[in-house]
Amino acid sequence: MEELDERIYYLMDRLFSNNCTQAEKEELAYWIEKAQDDSKLRRYLSEMWNRFEPLEDMSEEKANYLFSSVTRANTPAMLRSKFKNRYLLFSGIAAACILIIISVGYIFFRDSKNNEISSFADKPHKIINDAAPGQFKAVLTLSDGSQVVLDTVQDQMIAQEGSAQVNNSNGHLYYNSSAEEKKEILYNTLATNRGEQYSMTLADGTKLWLNAASSIRFPVAFTGSYRDVEITGEVYFEVAHNKEKPFRVKAGDEHIEVLGTHFNVNAYHDEPFIRTTLIEGSVKVNRGTSSALLKPNEQALVKNGNTAINVSPADGQAAIAWKSGYFKLTNSEVSDIMRQIARWYDIEVVYKGNVTSGTISGEVPRNLNLSEVLKVLELSDVHCKLEGKTLIVTN
Repeated sequence: MEELDERIYYLMDRLFSNNCTQAEKEELAYWIEKAQDDSKLRRYLSEMWNRFEPLEDMSEEKANYLFSSVTRANTPAMLRSKFKNRYLLFSGIAAACILIIISVGYIFFRDSKNNEISSFADKPHKIINDAAPGQFKAVLTLSDGSQVVLDTVQDQMIAQEGSAQVNNSNGHLYYNSSAEEKKEILYNTLATNRGEQYSMTLADGTKLWLNAASSIRFPVAFTGSYRDVEITGEVYFEVAHNKEKPFRVKAGDEHIEVLGTHFNVNAYHDEPFIRTTLIEGSVKVNRGTSSALLKPNEQALVKNGNTAINVSPADGQAAIAWKSGYFKLTNSEVSDIMRQIARWYDIEVVYKGNVTSGTISGEVPRNLNLSEVLKVLELSDVHCKLEGKTLIVTN
């Protein structure tokens, strides 16, 4: 049994250090199911919980509850949450959370006000229908105005635009140019609707990802002194380096200049700011007569209708969490997450009564049905009811 204990502890260490393979997760789940009465294992779970929550000891009663919950559960999703001064931390992938992402998952949360761990299954919900998450879909408008619905033409060449061959495969659009176009410059536009997302590679090798309700207009080949594109909505760029031909992005009245770098631009019309977040490299943001040079993990905010550029520290990975398949919030207002939800699930959001203020922080997978996301928000006193395509938010 001692060797088995060491093996289980080893697997748990692997899990909590985010190094656990899928096979190891399945093995750990098996041993947990086989060891429901093992007090050593319960104590180890308690120790790992306390490591993640150093400010508060975990009683034996809580350890027993946690252990019994995760060993008897069969809920497909799993969350760990805590409340503290209206601050919600929820995670669908954080490896440090207790038994997250293993097959015996269970929804549970810890309330720091009453120090209880409770099954979310005991909480009432007001969901009367559901909405599926967004998908990899987009429409490509060619230079002659014709349109191609990309999810219907997978794994094939779909057009020849001047010198550029246009291919589509596995939710990604590729432009391969055999030579620079010397004649009239041809432009294409890639656009997503609400509830859609797509990615592509431009002729120069630049990769980009479009969030829901976004678009990019671009030349099929870059022939001049600059590589110019124009966007709406939200786009993440990994720009191919070319010091002889800077890459420029136009988002409304804002212009962004780069040589080769990774950055995200959020320029939705219904957002109060245009946000440019730098992940690596450097970018120069221009708005009217104002300009700002960003360093990695900095963000430029420009209020709509204003020319002032405010630069502040930013969580770069949070800014591009949508690209990796997550909603990630940092001290965000309820309205912030609701705008994201509306775009991703293609619904309308209306508010009734005095909706709770305060902020929410955390992350949740974007591949969940809307009902699962709303369960998380309920934990932070954000009450929602979905009626048809309308999400009603109340206090």
